[in-house]
Amino acid sequence: MKPVSSRATLKRIAERGEYDAATIRQILDAQQVCHVAYVDAGEPRQIATLYMCDDDYLYLHGNRQSALLKHMAAGGEVVTGEAHRSCLDKFVEVLIAGHEKVVREPTRQELAATTVVRIHLQEMVAKVRAGDPIDAEDDLDSDVWAGEIPLRNQSLAPVPAANLSNEVSLPGYIQNFKPRG
Repeated sequence: MKPVSSRATLKRIAERGEYDAATIRQILDAQQVCHVAYVDAGEPRQIATLYMCDDDYLYLHGNRQSALLKHMAAGGEVVTGEAHRSCLDKFVEVLIAGHEKVVREPTRQELAATTVVRIHLQEMVAKVRAGDPIDAEDDLDSDVWAGEIPLRNQSLAPVPAANLSNEVSLPGYIQNFKPRG
């Protein structure tokens, strides 16, 4: 599959590019945190942030004053109206399943302070590689270990807020929380 636009065209080691939406979605569905890089006033920036996917879109959310979201909103699609609220509810449901049933409704001020942007999966490319390192012939004779180190997300025991009443018990959906990936 080929990229649909020049914005989503992999240039360096292009043969590792995956443009298939199902492949990209599989990669995205396996995680919860991404790193978004962009250029602001000529300076590179990179922000780690939570995301979610729904239908054929990746969604990012945060404070409307966030430099990242201002940058994304300037060149992307901002979610507004009922879709904005629905999307924020979906974020909670996707990231911590069960929590959406017990949290209070957001205030108008909280909703107004939060921006949601979405990016169509067709505007994405995944750079994929697996297997042994591709070493130079000279390196193969060295006595230096080579290989891969698999990584995974792991959640640790939940830590209650310092001001949480002792009468509030740890819900099962938090106790059994497992991050994707």
